[in-house]
Amino acid sequence: MSSAYPAKRIPQYMILIGGGFVLLALVMAVEHFVFGVPLYNRNTGQPLSDIAIVIFLAAGGAIGTLLALIGRAALRAASAQPHENADANGS
Repeated sequence: MSSAYPAKRIPQYMILIGGGFVLLALVMAVEHFVFGVPLYNRNTGQPLSDIAIVIFLAAGGAIGTLLALIGRAALRAASAQPHENADANGS
């Protein structure tokens, strides 16, 4: 990503971070529902119910997906714009 046009770096990082959120939500879902690792409420110390875990993981995945989609839209918009440092020949 080091050779990317500067206006494209932020959307690329948004896509990367959004993908990280989705991946984290998937890993936590597999960890809990497949391997049986309980998730605890930090305040009470009690294990979370399955519905609370599903809501928590769905929210994390949705945030990540939304962030990645916004980054993709911004990247497409930045690609449509001409470069600032292009010379008069259009290269």
